[in-house]
Amino acid sequence: MTTDPDWEERTSVFIHADRASVDLGMMSLKTGLVVNSGALVALLAFLGSSANLNCAEMAPLIGGLVTSAYYFGIGASAAAIDTAIAYIYQSGIAGSTWANYKRRNQLEVRPAERASEIISSVAVWPMVLLAVASLTLFVFGIFEVLGAYAQTDFTQCTAINIVPKAD
Repeated sequence: MTTDPDWEERTSVFIHADRASVDLGMMSLKTGLVVNSGALVALLAFLGSSANLNCAEMAPLIGGLVTSAYYFGIGASAAAIDTAIAYIYQSGIAGSTWANYKRRNQLEVRPAERASEIISSVAVWPMVLLAVASLTLFVFGIFEVLGAYAQTDFTQCTAINIVPKAD
């Protein structure tokens, strides 16, 4: 059995800290997914409503909106991929915790349990980078929209009547 009487308490603290880290990470993932997806939906709605405008001066805005749509789409995709990596990471943490428990109690640690320690150590980096990338792409998309909007002269735009007249 274990020779460290504080091992269970330290393990409990570790598990609590890890759970808090996972909760914060999931909040970051959800934020990246929601802001990028929401921005993309709003952008597509705006593009649809701007089809009613007769305005050659809208070209810079449309170009900027298309570019920002790529940023938002890639940002949402990064958050979605990050969710899968977070699952793998959390599975690695669970296996690593179990392997540590077995070591403390002088039980045999299987190779798969050793591999989970490596997985959790490696998976944390792409997980963090993708979360940061998702939020950074959102910021780039916002700046692209604002820059394109500032370059557009809306004074020359007129609405096109697309509703047919009743006879």
